[in-house]
Amino acid sequence: MINKVRLENFGPLQDLNWTNLSGINLVIGGNGKGKTCLLKSLYCSQRTLEDYQRGDDPRTAVQILVDKLYWT
Repeated sequence: MINKVRLENFGPLQDLNWTNLSGINLVIGGNGKGKTCLLKSLYCSQRTLEDYQRGDDPRTAVQILVDKLYWT
């Protein structure tokens, strides 16, 4: 489960710092406010952790994340 989120200069999200997230969270906002960027960043981060923790990839976590962000 994701407990906190910190994003800086990621798409339209200039400074996002959420703490104490619960099991279910609702993201609401107008068009172009960064909802999709937020979801893509969370997806890529979670997949990066899964791939890195498996241990069969010689790349660093940062390299894996960059690759996932590129293709997402």
